[in-house]
Amino acid sequence: MAVIAAAAKRQLGGAWTGLSRAGRGSDIVGKVFEPGEVTYHRRHMCERSHATGSPNRKMDHHMHPHRSSLARRWAVRASALVTAAVACLATWAGPASAHGSIVDPANRNYSCYVRWGSDFQNPAMAQQDPMCWQAWQDNPLAMWNYMSLYRNGLGGNFQAGIPDGQLCSGGRADNGSYKSMDTVGNWKATDIGNSFTVNLRDLANHGADYLLVYITRPGFDPTTQAIKWSDLQLLTKTGRFSPGQNYTVNLNTSGRTGRAVVYTIWQASHMDQAFFFCSDVNFVR
Repeated sequence: MAVIAAAAKRQLGGAWTGLSRAGRGSDIVGKVFEPGEVTYHRRHMCERSHATGSPNRKMDHHMHPHRSSLARRWAVRASALVTAAVACLATWAGPASAHGSIVDPANRNYSCYVRWGSDFQNPAMAQQDPMCWQAWQDNPLAMWNYMSLYRNGLGGNFQAGIPDGQLCSGGRADNGSYKSMDTVGNWKATDIGNSFTVNLRDLANHGADYLLVYITRPGFDPTTQAIKWSDLQLLTKTGRFSPGQNYTVNLNTSGRTGRAVVYTIWQASHMDQAFFFCSDVNFVR
């Protein structure tokens, strides 16, 4: 996957710049405040890869050396463009181009996308942000498609459909594309107080039948323990949200300190489709 990304970056120039401007503190392409922007830039990358494809030129044994060199360069370029096209097809293999994410406190793959999307091949990530590093190494699409961690057809029976230890990946959603979200370790955490807000951005205006928001129990340590259903305490089950772009849930806990995981399930309204989000938090006030 890193090879595919590198080839696309070399060959697509400005289109890649547009796609990957997602780094720490920068203007995030596909950022949740502009619905559909991810869709635009990825489609632009794919369209540009086709638009700049090389002509099919015949060579003979007496071709001028300069032309022969040019033909070889075209062949290399064409190969890279095919690779980029494959990456585009992989990105768009799902049934929809945009869904949604918890943006505050940011869920794991969205958080990794925000910090490293424009610099995901930087080896410094391994030391500075090892949990995101292992996620990017496992499957970059878990970050590029941060808005698509969902399962269809569970009918609200989430505990039956998602085994213990796999809650953050939605039970290995999308054939395991998001399995790195279940990796136990010291994920970067958002500082919150005992009164806090969960903000979901709906990029596709799906609406919500309800949101379920859980918090891991006191004494649970997400840096050393995999999350089981028995580790969760339900904070709220909301009512319906009409289709829109922002859904906000105000929450209260008491006496919490230290690390925890906020686990949110979004049951969308447009079909039986549920999204799963692990947000690492640190109670500090």
